[in-house]
Amino acid sequence: MKTAAELVVQVLADAGVRQVFGISGDSVLALIDAMDRTPGIRYMPVCHEQVGTAMADGYARVTGRPGVVLAHMGPGVCNVVIGLASAYRDSSPVIALTGVREKDRIGRDSWHEIDQLALLQPITKWRARISTADSAPRLMRLALTQALSGRMGPVHVELPKDIARVESDVGPGEPIDCAALLEASRVAPNPGLVAQACDLLLAAERPVIMAGGGILHSGASASLAAFAELLPIPVATTNKGRSSIPEDHPLCLGPSGRYGTPFADKQIKQADVLLGLGCRFSDLSTRDWTLIAPETKIIHVDIDPKELGRQYDEELSILGDAEMFLQAALKELKKRDRAKPLPGSLENHPRVGALIREREAEREAFFAPTAHASIPGQPHLLIKEIMDTLARDAIIALGSGLYSRFAGRIRVTAPRSYLKSVGLGAMGWAFPAAMGAKLAEPSRQVVSLLGDGDFMMVMQDLETAVRENIAVAVVVFNDYGHGSIREIQRREYGGRIVGSDYKPPPFHEIARVMGAEGLRANKLAEVKPALSRLLNSGKPGLLEIAIAPQPL
Repeated sequence: MKTAAELVVQVLADAGVRQVFGISGDSVLALIDAMDRTPGIRYMPVCHEQVGTAMADGYARVTGRPGVVLAHMGPGVCNVVIGLASAYRDSSPVIALTGVREKDRIGRDSWHEIDQLALLQPITKWRARISTADSAPRLMRLALTQALSGRMGPVHVELPKDIARVESDVGPGEPIDCAALLEASRVAPNPGLVAQACDLLLAAERPVIMAGGGILHSGASASLAAFAELLPIPVATTNKGRSSIPEDHPLCLGPSGRYGTPFADKQIKQADVLLGLGCRFSDLSTRDWTLIAPETKIIHVDIDPKELGRQYDEELSILGDAEMFLQAALKELKKRDRAKPLPGSLENHPRVGALIREREAEREAFFAPTAHASIPGQPHLLIKEIMDTLARDAIIALGSGLYSRFAGRIRVTAPRSYLKSVGLGAMGWAFPAAMGAKLAEPSRQVVSLLGDGDFMMVMQDLETAVRENIAVAVVVFNDYGHGSIREIQRREYGGRIVGSDYKPPPFHEIARVMGAEGLRANKLAEVKPALSRLLNSGKPGLLEIAIAPQPL
């Protein structure tokens, strides 16, 4: 006989969940106690539920497996909203496990009570209340299935405080194999539409691929590279699709749109056929839907039927998993005489060679010492120092701040190595997401790059990083205020700066007080040795870089 709480925890442990992030409360004590007594899983307390949710999200994005956050009823559940909304917008499989009042007190406006299922309904793809101990394993297994199948996303399960301690003779069931579940839930594309897509691409003069987060979710990076090389077709990425192809690959154009490069934007504008793979054609990746020309023929492949044809009139709309589409398209192309591997290197292909030269020239100009001379501090040079310090497979968690348009130029080359709250654009996300990523990949460098305002929302959880020895490197670009907002006020509100300037504390000193490494770089030459010291310390550390307020 096991209690409902023990059954919930056992299902998670059997599915490979190794830690659950959260904050204690009396409504979740049965779950915490069960974790302590269940082999293979542990409870990791944090200082704020928003942090726990973002840690679960970062873990999920790097592994492709569910991340789990635990929240006490009422206020605790309110605190997971930002994290779950970010996971929902970016299709990340996070499971929110929450406590709730005793079953017979629900709906009576008891202390701490809110309608938690209704609160989280708009930002979860599925939700349930465990009303009986017997139903606990079934609903938790269903939660795992819902989070991982189709278009991934966060789910919410709440367990009443009294039901959590009720015993049941129902077992946890066969362990869920998350990898097998992902394979079983793949949707195969229509073969006829795949053939039509190949016809359009072969007939095109200037085809371009736009790779989104669906490539990473389906594990299709290798197939994407093979498909692009066979034709060959250059590949731009959305912000969420970054790292789906190495950004130094001969065919990679880099990210497009607001956080991308003018070079990638130009190639999309000139495309006569655009193949969108696992992307939404969002406002960010298309610069408010201005990049794709009206005459461009769009082929759109996505796992979510609601996204097909949502933003543009499409030549072909194909429902299917990105990996299955690419595999089917590769087989189809290999039947065609015109689709043959290129002799020699890709660089020898006239179009590819020209694109590489233009891409590298644009990048060299961006990072030139004399570039951006009008911007105080020239943060592009700081970013170059950081970029030159990181390992090739380093994981970067990018936060908010005026510097981010420069930090976004760091090339990422390994799949699932670029983390950002893209759809929601949440502050207070990057640092905890980096902690979750480091727990998932302890042997890889993990660096969080963020502004002072972003970091101050979650800086208390340096305590979590120190206590758990999560060796992330946090780089805080301190421009003494909300820089982006400050510059908008200067430009659009007559220069009146209201509420955007403040005096942050000495972050490097706070880091040391909390037990982490704490360094400050006052000169460009100090950045690389300071970051190297953090990365080699084997403990959490913070590097504060002071940069002057700068124009947009």
